[in-house]
Amino acid sequence: MQAVIWNLWLERNRRIFEDYKGVGVIELWDRVKFRAALWASTSLAFKDISYPTIVRNLLTVVS
Repeated sequence: MQAVIWNLWLERNRRIFEDYKGVGVIELWDRVKFRAALWASTSLAFKDISYPTIVRNLLTVVS
């Protein structure tokens, strides 16, 4: 959930404060999945699991 909110906030700020047209829903969702996997890979709960493994499994769960 935090990855969703974080990416929406970043997208909103880019559109408001920069000359940025934005991305589509699919690209935004890909960014959410990427950030969620990245954050999971740095947590102690996933310390023995490689980032590519987290990404593969995350994509299976959220797709």
